[in-house]
Amino acid sequence: GTCEELVDRLQANDLIAKRSISDSHLHLRLNPQSFRGDEGLPEDFYCPITMEVMEDPVMAADGHTYDRLAIQQSFASGNTKSPMTNQLLETANLIPNRNMKSRIADWKDKNRGMKGITNRTQQLVGELVTSTTASA
Repeated sequence: GTCEELVDRLQANDLIAKRSISDSHLHLRLNPQSFRGDEGLPEDFYCPITMEVMEDPVMAADGHTYDRLAIQQSFASGNTKSPMTNQLLETANLIPNRNMKSRIADWKDKNRGMKGITNRTQQLVGELVTSTTASA
């Protein structure tokens, strides 16, 4: 019936959108400079999961630093592997990276006159919505 066809179409569109977001996220992880709005900002200020400047940097068991919320969400979704190495993490314990937090705060203080740090995730989602709407 018509209802079943509509559900099938919606599920297919949902899968396409999820793949598109996943592909875009992978592209950004592999090519972060392609979406940088913050010139002069050190690469290590960006969370490798969200590709945004970290608010609460923490070090995971893999030795890499992530934004706390992003790595906690990764753990909450059942992922026990390192986002950077894909190796199994021995523990979900997170250690605050105070040095990184201080460096980011110092950079923000020194560069307040700049346009500010852009929220690239919002921009990406906006572009994806626009492109999927335009192609529909």
